Amino acid sequence: MTPRTARRVPAIFILMACTLLPGCRRQRPAAPEPFVALVANAGSDSIAVVDLAAFRLIRSIPTPGEPADIAVRPRRREFCVSTESGNLEMISFPKLQPQWTLSAGASASDVVFSPNGDTVQVLDPSNGDVVFVDAKTGRIRGRVHLAKRLAHLAITPRGNTLLATDPARGRVFFIDAATKQIAGSTGAGPRPGPLIILPDGSKAFVADTDSPYISVVDIARRKLMLRIKLGAPPSALALKPDGGEIFVLNGGAGTISILDATDDDLEQTLPTGPNPSAGIFNRSSALFYLATRDDGSVETLQVATRQLLASTHVGIAPTALALTPGDEYVAVADATSGSLAILRASTGQLITTIPVGADPSQVVVPDWLWTGAQSAGK
Repeated sequence: MTPRTARRVPAIFILMACTLLPGCRRQRPAAPEPFVALVANAGSDSIAVVDLAAFRLIRSIPTPGEPADIAVRPRRREFCVSTESGNLEMISFPKLQPQWTLSAGASASDVVFSPNGDTVQVLDPSNGDVVFVDAKTGRIRGRVHLAKRLAHLAITPRGNTLLATDPARGRVFFIDAATKQIAGSTGAGPRPGPLIILPDGSKAFVADTDSPYISVVDIARRKLMLRIKLGAPPSALALKPDGGEIFVLNGGAGTISILDATDDDLEQTLPTGPNPSAGIFNRSSALFYLATRDDGSVETLQVATRQLLASTHVGIAPTALALTPGDEYVAVADATSGSLAILRASTGQLITTIPVGADPSQVVVPDWLWTGAQSAGK
């Protein structure tokens, strides 16, 4: 069965097969490595810290406003939180105490680190600024004004260029990270929003959220290359770890579009559950996990065959996903139930749900204990 002809496997056949295979028998799996999940609770102005070995809430950290984004600092056991009110806060682990707090502007959303972890860049959408902050001291080192009501921010893998989308004017801005100056801009489609950058830093793919297109941008030339037509307006993007394919979530249509990131074309469109809201690949790119918000489920898709392996009901409105670094477990934030569901990644089996706070909107699982990078932060 080729990727272009693969069909979704009915759930009843998955259930029948699972009852016959010894590996699918219901049993309590071994606890994962002692990782933690960081959950941004938009409704309770807090970050929940969940122990993924004991499956319990360790701490609820108050934030100075509604949390908008969480980013883990490279090479350090620290993470940075932005808030809708414009605050930025660096928190240490395992003490879970603020290292510093500052006001970045009228608002603060997307947080990105330089590859070496020395600089934090944060978007101030209300003022239309990108703010540069010293990650160690919390001091503002620069500010670049672009245009009001910016949407999203991303950084190239080498850390030399930042890209920001301007939905009101249909443009993508380029910022030189070294000089902290605008390096150019290019047109995109209507209301450009989420974007991803390929691992080699050559191209960016931008979701044109008001039209059924993806804009492809040449980063070195700072120029729009082409627009790829989809079947429906895109709402989110997920990049395979090897950079070869992009899975585009079309929330309103209940589909995902699969793009070839090398040839810049549409390979296939697949039906999903209602309102796909978040997606993530495992490290080997063998499996893709998709949260479908309107039916409270997480789907597990085999990437090579495009077959649906499992559909697991996890709550009411799943909105964000994260994998433990060894790909053993999937953590699922559910906005309506205020909980974090834990799935066994290999089977999609629901292990438990943990109350975390009101309206969890994001979940991050740092890889401190997986990579050995923790030694730099001790």
